[in-house]
Amino acid sequence: MSNFTDRSGRTWQVDVNVAAVKRVRDTLGINLLAVLDDGARLLADLHDDPVLLVDVLYVICRPEAEAAGVDDEAFGRAMSGDSLLAAHAALIAGLEGFFPNPRQRAVLKTLVGKIRGAAEALMEHAETTLQEIDEASVAQHVIASAGSSPESLASSPDR
Repeated sequence: MSNFTDRSGRTWQVDVNVAAVKRVRDTLGINLLAVLDDGARLLADLHDDPVLLVDVLYVICRPEAEAAGVDDEAFGRAMSGDSLLAAHAALIAGLEGFFPNPRQRAVLKTLVGKIRGAAEALMEHAETTLQEIDEASVAQHVIASAGSSPESLASSPDR
């Protein structure tokens, strides 16, 4: 069982077990047992879609949340930034611990590593691209594509 802390300081236990998997399937129509199917699409979606991630986590944590008087709205409001990162890690750890087959656990762990690596490579590429942008050149391009120059805008009869 893994846990994470939300922005409100509440710690949640992510206990992926048969009852939790059934709750997620019945409530959201998502089969957590299929996390490795279809090219690991569900795994990627859980990584890329924070709304989906929080929905799944709330359903897993629902007994604990209901006992604490926290509905899905309050749960979601307390999830952003670092808490999302920790929650995702807790869910993945919970899934890894759930599968009885050691080979499934190893494949899941490897896939998570690949997804994280790909996301990191995309962020590095974005950062490099941003560093290479010359703001003056971008402004000149925007002005040129608008068909106006700052001088012509200033001398326009409408001004």
